[in-house]
Amino acid sequence: MGFDVYPIGAVVPLMESYRYTELVDVVMASVKNLPRFTTETFDGCWSSMVFALAVAMGCDLFDSAAYILYAQDDRFMMPLEHLN
Repeated sequence: MGFDVYPIGAVVPLMESYRYTELVDVVMASVKNLPRFTTETFDGCWSSMVFALAVAMGCDLFDSAAYILYAQDDRFMMPLEHLN
């Protein structure tokens, strides 16, 4: 296809329901079928706990609207231990 960046998206429902096995299957199927030495962006990577997993799967860039959407609603993300 010749693109500079290949987005891998539509995985937010898998992350929201903690279906990581399926998430890995989807991302790896995408990465495996893209040309070598291309840049893959993981779209919708809303959780920092998924960043390392995405890198291990071959993703190079990340983007998420979650942080700005949460901020607009006066919400923010923090570790659960701070909720006590």
